[in-house]
Amino acid sequence: MEPQVIIEKIQEQFPQVIIAKNRSYGMYNYIELEWNDEQFRYVTSLDIYANQVKPYGFIRQFNKIDKDAKTETIGTHPLVDEIIKTIKRLQ
Repeated sequence: MEPQVIIEKIQEQFPQVIIAKNRSYGMYNYIELEWNDEQFRYVTSLDIYANQVKPYGFIRQFNKIDKDAKTETIGTHPLVDEIIKTIKRLQ
């Protein structure tokens, strides 16, 4: 499935995702995701290659309330897990 179609499906099913962009590097496709909750802004990428979907690196977590707080990296987030499951079903 084309990355743009995957992005459209993500944005349909997960309205909290405010940015979803495709980045292609040769045979590799990455989908960059950004979403917010009350306290944090999250940014991550998913690697889509050969019908496999997996997180590409960590999820960066920016504190929206305390601007002086250090940016954290977290290993997983329930929204990312749900997006990955959805993409796998689409493929």
